[in-house]
Amino acid sequence: MEFLRDELLATPSSARLYTLLQPSPRLGGPPHGSDPEELVRQVHQWHPETRWILIARILHTFVDRLTEDNARDLLKILRSAMTALGHKQLAAEVAAIEERQ
Repeated sequence: MEFLRDELLATPSSARLYTLLQPSPRLGGPPHGSDPEELVRQVHQWHPETRWILIARILHTFVDRLTEDNARDLLKILRSAMTALGHKQLAAEVAAIEERQ
């Protein structure tokens, strides 16, 4: 059970890979239309040493150390950056989450 939790289900991509590689009547086998190339890309993307995973860890530590006011300021900066880079929908999603808090 630990192997399943710690290895196979550790990330969304590894869990998806497991369902693809281990056809099982209980799991229903691989999803229709699965793309192995996309699956490999996802596994690589979630690797613990990839740039964005490392950055996410640093950001998590950084945000955890912020005061509530500083955290709000960071969210404003993030929304502005998303908007400036053409991701208005993502900025709106951040704003919606912020409003719920």
